[in-house]
Amino acid sequence: MKKLVYIGIGLVVILLLAVCSGVLYLTLGPSKMTFKVVRLSTPSKSPNRLVLTLPGDFAYHTLDGEEQHLLANKGKVLFVNRWGTWCAPCVAEMPSIQKLYDRYKDDPDVKFLIIASRDSASDVRTFALRHHLDLPFYIEEDADTTGLDFSTFPSTSIYGKDGTLVLKQTGDADWSAPAVIAQIEKLKH
Repeated sequence: MKKLVYIGIGLVVILLLAVCSGVLYLTLGPSKMTFKVVRLSTPSKSPNRLVLTLPGDFAYHTLDGEEQHLLANKGKVLFVNRWGTWCAPCVAEMPSIQKLYDRYKDDPDVKFLIIASRDSASDVRTFALRHHLDLPFYIEEDADTTGLDFSTFPSTSIYGKDGTLVLKQTGDADWSAPAVIAQIEKLKH
């Protein structure tokens, strides 16, 4: 009888821990937006200031196989996201990227590059249809993206019109947040 009471108490404790964990997860969310801001203003002449710029050029491809080049986008605010259909955090942030893209898709000063890694054009098309996304998807085909520091998925960078890295985020984030919109608006002017 005593053994059954201990087992019952143990099960109640485990159940309470599971409920508390679920509440914390829902309260805090799967990801909180933590950005590493590299530059918020124009570069200074100070030798102590680090200014990161677009890395060397690399090619990526449209879903129809047309080759494009990163440096062709200089002069625009550039939102670069490297992701994969196989990456759960990448999939989780796609709705917020879609919201941000919807806001800027007709703005000639802002360009989005949503570059799939380790996926075929067919995989990306299927994913986009299934999730009702109309983002400007691209794929990399053995691209050398080491200069972009894409070692974690998803990995997102925002570059100013002059090619300066302004914001770097690894892991998923809410890209439709007011802070992101304010940063892009600042970079446009």
